[in-house]
Amino acid sequence: MIIAPGPFRGDSYRKTSKIRENPIGYSRSKNFYEKDQLMTKTGQNNGKKRECVMDDRLIAHNKRLKNEAFYVIENLNLMSLWKEVGGDPYLVGAFAYDLALSPDIDIEIYCETPRIDNGFRILNACARQPGCRAARFRNEMDGPDQGYYWQVQYQQPEGQLWKVDMWSIRVDHPGPTSRDMIAPIRHALDREKRSIILELKQAVTNDPNVTCPSIFLYQAVLADSIRNYDGLLDWLSNHNVEGINDWRQWLPNKKLSQG
Repeated sequence: MIIAPGPFRGDSYRKTSKIRENPIGYSRSKNFYEKDQLMTKTGQNNGKKRECVMDDRLIAHNKRLKNEAFYVIENLNLMSLWKEVGGDPYLVGAFAYDLALSPDIDIEIYCETPRIDNGFRILNACARQPGCRAARFRNEMDGPDQGYYWQVQYQQPEGQLWKVDMWSIRVDHPGPTSRDMIAPIRHALDREKRSIILELKQAVTNDPNVTCPSIFLYQAVLADSIRNYDGLLDWLSNHNVEGINDWRQWLPNKKLSQG
């Protein structure tokens, strides 16, 4: 059974099934984080140099991955296909925030009346692509997510496996929605916070004993000023990371969702 992401658990607000990977091939153990923090606090040059290099690598990795994501979306013709059936698609989640480390794409499609047959038309078109490895559907219209979930797994010629999570929802969806989170979260991010989030995302990916959907990690950093992995572990011990995370309760909006 697939655990579908929803408008607010994973990188959006829903919980997602992850294709786990080590994005840039290095290990970030708890001890490594403690060493980084100690070296930074004591002002040792090597520690500062390492911290900057790692930030640059993660940010550069996000940029490269985003370019590949656009290739996948274009190759599958996803935006045009959804528009052909009357949908209004938006790229959301980590790629919309420039916080991506994994080959996971999130798309929300706003429809006057979401229709199952329209979604299967898109899945059918994707399934005919040579790189398509799987296509899935879940009906969550009567659940808290209030939408239809569609997933495509697409293999790039060089071997990268991508997961595309799509939700078709009503234009009057009560929220929270991922689309409306884009402007507020981008407004709240600066280089330091972006780097912290990317470092913590990498650490969570490398720790099989920790579960932290990205939306909760964003909350920890942006709302509660978490700055290191030990702090995140303490934060997780006091927060329930299951179910929908309503970002409107902790991320200032200030009408930015329309900007």
